[in-house]
Amino acid sequence: MQQTVLQQNVNFVLKSQLVEVYKEKVKDLLDINKQGFKNKEKQLIKDSTFSFDKEEIYNALQKSLVNRQVGYTNLNDMSSRSHLLFQMTVTMNNEIEGTSYTGQLIMADLAGSENASKAGTTGIALQEGSFINRSLLTLSNVINGLSEKQQHVPFRESNLTKLLWNGLSKNSMTSLIITCSPCISNEPETLSTLRFGVRAKMIKTQPKVNKEVTIKELEILNTKLMKDLEERNYIIDQLKKDDNKVKIIKLEKQMLPLRKENQLLKEQISQYITELDMRSLDYQEMQTNFKNSLLESDRLQQYNLNYQKQIEQFQQNKEIEIHDLNSQIENLKQQLQSKDEMIQQLSKHLAIFQKSQSQNAQLQLHEHYAEKIQSQNIADLLKEIDELKKKTFEDKNEIKQLSKVNESQILVFTKQINNQESEISNLKDQVKNYQLQLMKNNDELLDLMKSNKKFQKDLENRVMKVTELQEQYDYLLDQFNKLKNQLNYEEVGVYEENQKLHSQLQEINKKYLQEESLRRSNQLTSSQTLQAKLSRIQQLEQENYKLKLDIQNSQILSSQNNNNETAIVSQFKSANKGSMISKIVKKQQNQVDQS
Repeated sequence: MQQTVLQQNVNFVLKSQLVEVYKEKVKDLLDINKQGFKNKEKQLIKDSTFSFDKEEIYNALQKSLVNRQVGYTNLNDMSSRSHLLFQMTVTMNNEIEGTSYTGQLIMADLAGSENASKAGTTGIALQEGSFINRSLLTLSNVINGLSEKQQHVPFRESNLTKLLWNGLSKNSMTSLIITCSPCISNEPETLSTLRFGVRAKMIKTQPKVNKEVTIKELEILNTKLMKDLEERNYIIDQLKKDDNKVKIIKLEKQMLPLRKENQLLKEQISQYITELDMRSLDYQEMQTNFKNSLLESDRLQQYNLNYQKQIEQFQQNKEIEIHDLNSQIENLKQQLQSKDEMIQQLSKHLAIFQKSQSQNAQLQLHEHYAEKIQSQNIADLLKEIDELKKKTFEDKNEIKQLSKVNESQILVFTKQINNQESEISNLKDQVKNYQLQLMKNNDELLDLMKSNKKFQKDLENRVMKVTELQEQYDYLLDQFNKLKNQLNYEEVGVYEENQKLHSQLQEINKKYLQEESLRRSNQLTSSQTLQAKLSRIQQLEQENYKLKLDIQNSQILSSQNNNNETAIVSQFKSANKGSMISKIVKKQQNQVDQS
C-alpha cells in the first residue's frame, strides 16, 4: 500500500506490507490469493496491501492473525507455523530543496524452534517444523557472521534473512526480544536461545541518514548561490546610498570565509588527486600480483602433472620388480617340492632294501660287501639329504630375506607414495587458496573501480562548485572595487543628504513639542471643567438632602392626604435619581484622578 502526505512542499511516501514466511514462501496475509510470488532481496514485496488509519491497522492485524498458518502440537494448541513480518518504508521528498530521505521500520514475530519428539508432529506439521528450524538456523548463521565480522554473511540462504537484511545490517537500530522456558526439561533449548542472544548483543550498528543527492538538489543549490549573489548585489546597491564604511568592512569579513573555503576546497581536490594516484598505483600493483598468481598457479599445475606422471612410472617399475620377485619365489618353491619328492623316493628305496635284507638270507656271504656298498650309498644319500636340507634352509632364508626386503621396500614405497599424495593435496589446497585469493582480488578490484567512479564524480562536482565560487568571488571583488570608487565620488552628496535629514528631524521634534504642549493645555482645561462639575454636583446633593428632610416632615403631617402622598413619592423618586447621578459622577472623578 502506498500513501502520500503533503505538508509545506514536503512529500512523504509511505509503503508497507504485512506478510508471512511459510515453508520458505512469502505470502501476503491481507490477500490470501497472492501466494508463491518471489521476493527480491532488500526490496518490498510486489503488490503488498495495507492501510494507515488506526482502525484499519487494527482490523488488518486481526485479519492477518486469522489468515496466519497455525496448528496443533503436544506443546501448544495454537502453534504458529510461520514467521510474521510487518515492514514500513517512509520516503521524504523535499520539492523545494530536492532532497530525499528514506527510513524503514521492520517488526517480526518469529516462530520458535521445534523439537519433533517433544511436539509430536507428523506429516505436514513435521515438514513445517523442519522449514521453521532451517530458517532459524540460517538466521543464527547470519548472527554469527555479523558478530564475528565475517566477510561473507549468508543472507541469501533463506527468505526470512532476505527480508531482515536491512534490519540486521550496519545502517539500522535493532532491538531483539528472546523468550526462553524456565523448565528443566527445556534446558538445551534455553541455553541455545541465551547463546543466540549473547551473540546478537555483540553486533554493533552505526545508523546513518539515508540521504540521496538529486539533480534537483544541485539545481536548488545553484539557485541559492545565485540568490546569495543577488542579495550581495542588493547590499552593494544599498551601500551606494548610505555613507556607512562599516558595512564595507563587514563585506570584507564575509569574503574571508569564502576565500578560506575556496582554499580548503583546493586542498581537498589536491588530496583527492593524490589519493586517486595512490589508488591507481594500488590497482596496478594488484593487477601485477593477479598476473603473477595466475602464472604461479599454471606453474604449479604443470609441476603437479609432471609429478603425477613420475609417480605413475615409479609405481609401474615397482610392480614389475615385485612380479619378478614373486616369480623367483615360485621357482624356489617348485625346487623345494622336487627335492622333497627325491627324499621320499630315497626313503622308499631304503624300506625296499631293508625288506630285501630280511628276504635274502641266503646272500649272507655277500652281506659284508653289500653292507659296504649300502653304507656308502646310505652315506652318500644322507650327505645328499643333508645338502638338500641345507639348501632348502638357505633357500627358505633367502625367500624370507627377499620377502622382508620386498616388504620394507613396499613400506618405503607406500610411505613415499603417501608423502607424494599429501604433497599433491597440499598443492591442490594451495591452488584453491590462490583461486580464492584471485576471486577476492577481483572483488576488491571491482569495489575499487566503483569507488574510483564515485570519487571522480564527486571530484567533478567539487571542481564545478569551486569554479562557480571562484567566479562569484571574482565578480564580488569587481563589484567591491567599483563600489569603493563610487563611494569616493559620492561622499559629498551623502553628507548633504545627512544634513537635510538632520534638519527634517529638528522640524519633527519642534512639531512634537508643540503637540505635547497642546495636549497638556487640553488636560488642564478638562481638569478645570471637572472641578466645576464636581462643585455643581455637591450643590445638587445638598439640595437633595434638604428635599429629603422636607419630604419626611410632609409625610408625618399629611399622612391622610393621598394626593399629597403621591406628590411626595414622586419627589422622593427624583431625589433617589439625584443620588444615583451623584454616585456616577464620583466614579468618573475617581477614574480621572487615577488617569
